[in-house]
Amino acid sequence: MTFTPVKKWTMPYEVESASVCVKHERFVAGGTDMWVHVHDMSGTDAKELDVGKGHHGPVHSVRFAPDGESYSSGSEDGTIRIWRTFPKAPGK
Repeated sequence: MTFTPVKKWTMPYEVESASVCVKHERFVAGGTDMWVHVHDMSGTDAKELDVGKGHHGPVHSVRFAPDGESYSSGSEDGTIRIWRTFPKAPGK
C-alpha cells in the first residue's frame, strides 16, 4: 500500500504536531515557537487565521475536538490549554 499526501504545506516555523478539522477546513499546528497556529486549508497557501499564545515551552501536541468547535494543546511547560476554533467577540 502506498500513501500519497492529499495536501502539503511548508510552514515558516518548526512543527511538532498538527491536527485537521475537515468540517471547518482548518488545521492547527504547534511546535518549538510555543504558539498554536490555526490555518485555513481550503486554499493553496494555508493562510494563518489565528495564533494562540500562552505556553511557556514547545507545543508537543494539538488535537481538534470531534465536533471541531475547539482544540487542545499540550506543552513541555506542563500545561494543557483548550481553545475555541471560532473565538467569540468580547462582550458576546
